Amino acid sequence: MTNSSSIFQGVEVPLYPLLKALQKNPSPKHDKIWQECKSRLKDDVTIEQIVGITDSFLKSNEARSVCDFPNWPSHSKREQLDKLLTTSDQLRQLHKDEKSLITEFLSEFIFDRCGQIMLDEGFKPGAPYCWINHDVLTNPV
Repeated sequence: MTNSSSIFQGVEVPLYPLLKALQKNPSPKHDKIWQECKSRLKDDVTIEQIVGITDSFLKSNEARSVCDFPNWPSHSKREQLDKLLTTSDQLRQLHKDEKSLITEFLSEFIFDRCGQIMLDEGFKPGAPYCWINHDVLTNPV
């Protein structure tokens, strides 16, 4: 695990949609993460609000403007970065402590699951490559 979010503000924003994937595949481990996340938010804030803000950013014209995959890699644009930093600030302000974000739990979960998936696939590969996204990460072990 790294603390890159405190160095590079905004890199934490794509972690929040993992919350939606955790809801799709409920399990005791996912419930624990969900509860830990809720406990770090201000009392009047819901996880659904966090997901909504994140989805709004990821679907925005500014964020989509750098998703030109045939011409990848795309350079960041000022408008995209401004919107990213504004979104990050907005999400941080919804936490009880801006230095104790819910992304800590989400990062740990991703790190753990990616390791499990890589080891499982390494011992018995099912394909020449494996696409790891939020839905794959939350599939039952």
